[in-house]
Amino acid sequence: MLKFVLFSLIAVNIFSTDFPLLDFKQAWVLPEGAKIENDTLVINGNPGEYLRANLAVPADAFGSKPFYIIGEIKIFNVKPGKASYHAPKFKIIDKDNPQFYIANNISAGGSFSEWTPYSLKCTLKPEYQTRTLLIEIAMQECEGTFFIRNLAFSLNPPEVKYVFPFALPVDPVCRLEINTRNKTPFNNNLLGCNEQFTGDPEFGYDQERIENIISATRLPLLRFPGGTVANWYNWETDMFKMLPGDSKPPHGDLQKKFGYPDYERICKKYHITSIQVFNILFDTPEYSAKRLEFLKKSGLVIPWIELGNENYAEKQQSKEVNSVATYMEKCKQVTATLKSIDKNILCAVNIENPNSENWTLPLSKEKFYDAVVIHPYIYIGVKDKELDLNTSRIMLSSYSMLYKELTDCEKIFNGRPFLLSEWGLLAPPQISFNMLGALGTADMFNAIIEFSEKGMVKMASIHILFGGFMGLYHHQDGNINKRPYAFMFDLMIKSFLDSELFQAHSAGPMLADNLPAVQAKAAIGKDQVIRVYAVNKTPAETRLDLLLDGKKFSGNFTRFTYAEKDPAAVMIYPLAADAVTASREKGLIRLPPYSINCVELR
Repeated sequence: MLKFVLFSLIAVNIFSTDFPLLDFKQAWVLPEGAKIENDTLVINGNPGEYLRANLAVPADAFGSKPFYIIGEIKIFNVKPGKASYHAPKFKIIDKDNPQFYIANNISAGGSFSEWTPYSLKCTLKPEYQTRTLLIEIAMQECEGTFFIRNLAFSLNPPEVKYVFPFALPVDPVCRLEINTRNKTPFNNNLLGCNEQFTGDPEFGYDQERIENIISATRLPLLRFPGGTVANWYNWETDMFKMLPGDSKPPHGDLQKKFGYPDYERICKKYHITSIQVFNILFDTPEYSAKRLEFLKKSGLVIPWIELGNENYAEKQQSKEVNSVATYMEKCKQVTATLKSIDKNILCAVNIENPNSENWTLPLSKEKFYDAVVIHPYIYIGVKDKELDLNTSRIMLSSYSMLYKELTDCEKIFNGRPFLLSEWGLLAPPQISFNMLGALGTADMFNAIIEFSEKGMVKMASIHILFGGFMGLYHHQDGNINKRPYAFMFDLMIKSFLDSELFQAHSAGPMLADNLPAVQAKAAIGKDQVIRVYAVNKTPAETRLDLLLDGKKFSGNFTRFTYAEKDPAAVMIYPLAADAVTASREKGLIRLPPYSINCVELR
């Protein structure tokens, strides 16, 4: 039996009489297969077509203040296409300068069986001198049906109160059967972090408080020198490298050192594995070889070399490396030179997404590299987003979305392994720094483990250990604080670090295709304690039934839990805070609503 709960809408919208009308009595241009009936726009998707309904409106009424498109939507049997943006969507486009637009993809798919409030925020920049806006409602290369009604412009978004966005099993039970003889060593390199301090004048690897956080977190792997900034890293000066007339780093303090000597010291002191990102844009193969020799002498453990960072992006290219052809040619030279020094060194190229014909497919045909770097963010947006049914549904669907992306990669690269050197939820703080963000990310880790079991994922470093946008930790007014991600990561470390993973997969009710309501995995530590990592994404208390070698577990256990009563509330905690609770119990294991758990069996 299923119970369906949705977002509730409180209509507190302020309309302007000066705004153009947006209802479906206006002169909308419809694609083939779309229709307007009973004041409702209906678009039937086709996997091979981008089906757009458009309405042009004058822009002068909006000025430079924020405004919203608001309305109600339903989707039915939507199956997103190959890319994350192959989905139902709204766009607000500058008609004369179409490269300027705001878009929102309803990318989780499935069905909304009841009308659901929707809003899209936009602010026009005066320097663009926008004269006409093109409002687009579309089904881009995906299946299913998209319904839209009560569309209007507003000065305010609909006020939305969070409730669970899926059909909820009335009595959800998660079952996990463990054969204690069937286990393999857990790959600690899945528990890595990405980090860079170049944009922060107050913090760096040389500070004791940063070292204390790294030590307390028990990181087994730490990426250096970071993401985008790695494309301009000069390993000899430990600063940015920029050539006259060539590309510049899009962010970072150009006068600040990266802090390599203290990074190396910390890694060796706490036995942290290093993954190094090499500068493919500006370093010659010979200069890259000198860097490898320098690193080998340092004593760091370096299993992988990344050949640049996200070089498919135009802002992360140079005059020399500005296409997939020039990237491949440079990487071939660098790889050959590095392997002449150390035949065992493993080199990895980076790809955009598994379905990029201009970048990924040409690289998939090459054989010179050992692994593929992918940054599988669940993309919600970086600003001007609201927490609504669509965004919460995407966050709680992160497991199935990541699973699909890794499956697509597996097919294209024929078994070659993957390095997830950045991963997580890419969303603004008002949406993701809450229990929902932690739950979605914790569930993504289940997919990472499963593809590691298949031999496909060799390392994963969450983005990012310390930072204002997506950090486990961040600073405000000179103080370091924790975000929900920090407690989530602590429970991941507690559950799996230095353990052996049982080859067991949980079973239970599904929220959507390949999206379990609750998931559990188990491992045994060096202390011979069995720990069960369990993520309950639902608002209901859930029973966890365990079978150990055929016998139902009914013994003593301690449940370590991170949960918040309001899963949508933005949470910031003092550095000394510990929001993980410990409960010693016996017999029946119950997982609290909206919770991440590590259950120790005694």
